Amino acid sequence: MKELAKDMMMGSIAWWLLLAALAGIAVLWNLYLKEKRKTASEFVVYVALPLAEQSQIEEKENQEQETVRKVVVPDDFTLDGIHILLAEDNDINAEIAMEILEMNGAIVQRAYDGEEVVQIFKDSALRTYDVILMDIQMPKMDGWEATEVIRRMPREDSDILIFAMSANAFLEDRRHSIRVGMNGHINKPVDFDELRQMIGEQFYKKE
Repeated sequence: MKELAKDMMMGSIAWWLLLAALAGIAVLWNLYLKEKRKTASEFVVYVALPLAEQSQIEEKENQEQETVRKVVVPDDFTLDGIHILLAEDNDINAEIAMEILEMNGAIVQRAYDGEEVVQIFKDSALRTYDVILMDIQMPKMDGWEATEVIRRMPREDSDILIFAMSANAFLEDRRHSIRVGMNGHINKPVDFDELRQMIGEQFYKKE
């Protein structure tokens, strides 16, 4: 009888120990899950997507505005009879540009640097030239400075169309060309169909 009571007591103790162990495991498991959820939550909170830079936003806005302002140029518009003053210090670039422009009917005169293009325009009769194609990087005076000088001249045609030609396609360079008074900025090597389009847009805006 005593042995039976002893066995029952030992069984009861073992049962309570098992329950205590299971309860402890449950507590530890809940703590693990809470910590895991906390870690996952913190990970989600601190992950950030990159924001668009201000310059990208401004460029998009400028492109949208340009699309609205854009003038439709007839497909048959040519450079026939248009007088162009080409400011280009590189002989090969100048030769190629003059040949293509003249093949498209333009009448072209070349200036070899920024100072010369300013002097040629200053000495010319009013409305001699319709367009100036201005290289940016030239000796003696760069294209931007030459444009500013021409814009300040006290003559009726100081508003002549001036287009920048540059190997630099950076947005800031294009903006600077507009700030100094240029009518447009075209990248080198020059796409002459794009140039024809740009000149046509300005011509038709005046009409």
